[in-house]
Amino acid sequence: MSYLASEHVQLSLIIPLYNAKEYILELADSLTQQLQDKAVEIIFVNDGSTDKGHELLETHFPEYFKTSQFKLLNQVNQGVSVARNIGIKTAKGAYIGFIDADDKVLEDYLPTIMDAIETKQPDIIEFGFKFLKNGKIQNDDIFVHQQFGLMPLSSVINTIMLRSIWYPWLRVFKRNLLCENFFPAGVRFCEDMMVIPTAYQKAQSIYHINQAIYAYRLNESGATLNVKPDYLEHLVAFYCSIPKSKSYSNTLYKSGVFYAIYRCALELGDSFRIPLKIILDANLIGLRLLTESRLGMRRKLILLLPYPFMFFQRLKGKVDADRV
Repeated sequence: MSYLASEHVQLSLIIPLYNAKEYILELADSLTQQLQDKAVEIIFVNDGSTDKGHELLETHFPEYFKTSQFKLLNQVNQGVSVARNIGIKTAKGAYIGFIDADDKVLEDYLPTIMDAIETKQPDIIEFGFKFLKNGKIQNDDIFVHQQFGLMPLSSVINTIMLRSIWYPWLRVFKRNLLCENFFPAGVRFCEDMMVIPTAYQKAQSIYHINQAIYAYRLNESGATLNVKPDYLEHLVAFYCSIPKSKSYSNTLYKSGVFYAIYRCALELGDSFRIPLKIILDANLIGLRLLTESRLGMRRKLILLLPYPFMFFQRLKGKVDADRV
């Protein structure tokens, strides 16, 4: 099944919305301040919210819904992956991007992306972000890598795979990279890691904007800080599904997936054991990356000696806690 772009819409931004009443008006306001271009559509996907935040949107921004620059889709709660997928299927834009409902965009977000679309026409547009902490935007600009401008994928793919920073909101994609590459339903942790790398593998060119135009809110209730057993189960199943390849970029990618597995196992304690076949595969990856100067020794030890290193980390945490 193919999903065709509209000749009138250049950029579709998808915002999964679940009980984000506290933040959604701030986000919408940061977008409307820049929403002069009629070639942009904003798709809010209400994933069964119970706080009526979606109703606030319709009340405060009726003119944007009338012109269809704002669209609101409603679904029974099925999770962020399904919400994004519905947005992708509905999107009319030649390019598709994502925004988290508790974040906000910074000044020139839309004009900068639209200029890149119109003048560069790359497969993927990347840009920097800042942290949003306690309502204040922090000073530091953060980027996936330090190569900027228009470039072939081959010149930067290893660095991107090594960094393993897969936030969907940190880039914009040509629609063909996503329309047959959906987020895994029911997965609540590292679902971006299971999708975004595939988009890169299909891409030919990247345009990296040397500017931070997005603000990511640090939220201690987020999934990345509250590990559940099913996170590990999904990650293990995904690791086993990664196609076998001897390419260096695939080795780097798998090292990042294994690190996510390790982090979950570390948090969950003895209630879950990483399968032996994955441990052995990680050992081989660690040996291959032993001379990779961009990969820190800590990551190498995790690949080569995951459980001894995990024991050391837990012991160190206990000692530090006893000192407090």
